[in-house]
Amino acid sequence: MKWHHYADDFVVLGWKRFVGDWSYTPELLGSELRNGSFSTLHKVSEGKDSWELLIKGTDDLRAPSLESFRALVGATFSISRKNWNSLGGYNPIFTTGEDNELGWRALLGGMRFVPERQALSWHLGISTVEVHTDTVIAHNRPLFAHHVPAMSYLRANDQLTWTVPENYIVADCRSMPAESFKNMVNEFLADESGQARFLLIGNWKALTARYKVTEDSLKELREINRWIAGDSRFSCEESASEKKLLISEILQRFDEPSTPFFYFTEGAIDPVIRFAALRHRISKSGNGLEGVVDSKDQRTFVIYAPALGRANRAGGNVYRNIQELWGMRWSEISQVDFSKSLSTNNLLPLVRIAFRAAKKIRNLSDFTKLLKKARQVLKKTISK
Repeated sequence: MKWHHYADDFVVLGWKRFVGDWSYTPELLGSELRNGSFSTLHKVSEGKDSWELLIKGTDDLRAPSLESFRALVGATFSISRKNWNSLGGYNPIFTTGEDNELGWRALLGGMRFVPERQALSWHLGISTVEVHTDTVIAHNRPLFAHHVPAMSYLRANDQLTWTVPENYIVADCRSMPAESFKNMVNEFLADESGQARFLLIGNWKALTARYKVTEDSLKELREINRWIAGDSRFSCEESASEKKLLISEILQRFDEPSTPFFYFTEGAIDPVIRFAALRHRISKSGNGLEGVVDSKDQRTFVIYAPALGRANRAGGNVYRNIQELWGMRWSEISQVDFSKSLSTNNLLPLVRIAFRAAKKIRNLSDFTKLLKKARQVLKKTISK
């Protein structure tokens, strides 16, 4: 497809149509292809309403959201070999839906989706998903729940540990009180559908030395270490240095390919800080980074993974790239309203499901089944 010569991070998306009836032979097909009149063979076709709504609702993906990964359809996209290899291609555990999962990784990797309406394709007959909806959805639900955090409604009410968490937190624990640490961790772990993994920076080796309980200069770090013992969600990085981490050093530690939100915090975290509120700010502003600084110059911030992915691909100073390509905002803690946080009811997936299901209604029985499924999904989503 065209457009790849403009930028090497484009994923070009063709326009897919579905044909219910066709009568041409392979010979006629070959002839029309040679004559350049292939499109005249399909006088009646229909598109995917939910897919086209996604494209139009994001200004042709110029303003993508985390839902935009659904725009990548296996039969109609093109990508450079270099980018295909950097993503690792399709995830082999997906028998169907592999294109959506690839789209998720491409989006978070900072690639730009470019729809091309003139790149037409036709699917002869109804798709497998439409014909065997219940079977395909039942097959794909656990895989998508594990690998695509944006499908949070699939994780609702399940007490499982997901393969890919929604949040990745780097915490500099070298001067962090254990109480601050626990408050921070408990906020993230309260989100059972999103879930989180943590990288903790501290002088962990020093904890192996002999010490006196009543005169323990490392008592806060030691308590943190004991709270996380045996919990695989926490990894520790050794640092005996007292130097403050540079922003470039922090960004290098955000290396979780399918995780959409990265956080950093350090020191005695101000009790007023709510990480969900920072998430709300970055989702509302469209910036690549939203951060706060306290009176001791201690930083807490969140980064949107697609912004970081694109900044890394651009080369050079990653922090400056985020600022120039996506935007960022730093604020004093007193300037931020931490009472605002995201609603957990993500209605975009429900709209997509409704479009798909409504097109299958042929009789009263189908309509009754649709209402039953809608109640089930709403119940799971609202219960969060």
